[in-house]
Amino acid sequence: MKKYLGKYSLIKDELVHIFLSLPVIGIGYILNLSLVQLVVCFLAGFFVDADHFFNSFIVKKVVRFREYKGTISRGSHGYTPKIFHGVDAAAAVGFYVHWSEQNWIFATCIFAVLVLHELWDFLVYPHHYSELFLISRAARKFKPGLREKFVGVFFDNETLKY
Repeated sequence: MKKYLGKYSLIKDELVHIFLSLPVIGIGYILNLSLVQLVVCFLAGFFVDADHFFNSFIVKKVVRFREYKGTISRGSHGYTPKIFHGVDAAAAVGFYVHWSEQNWIFATCIFAVLVLHELWDFLVYPHHYSELFLISRAARKFKPGLREKFVGVFFDNETLKY
């Protein structure tokens, strides 16, 4: 079945992350966040993907699955630890920002950008709802096996490497 956005493309994927961040940034602007806070909120939606740099280390050294062949942009054997991803991780960041900055608008905007990022990823890749949370992925030692529960709806699934 042909999906809405056709063949997977990292550029298309990241453009959607930008598109999803813009309304949150707009609301933050209307609610008088500073330029620095707006930039931090916007960049949070991209820096969350920095965890892809750690996937190989986590799977090989922590989980001890030596056959992992993933790259920065692609998982392997279904393992995608993504330690910065998760609604629970976004909540922790939001609480920390509120605690440190005493600014609930700033904290809410960062939380919203991170959750929108997570929800988009959830809709792109085959998932199980438990994969929305870092804690449940970690409890399973990031092992694959639940992905048949929800099939991605935007890209042709045969073009995804996860």
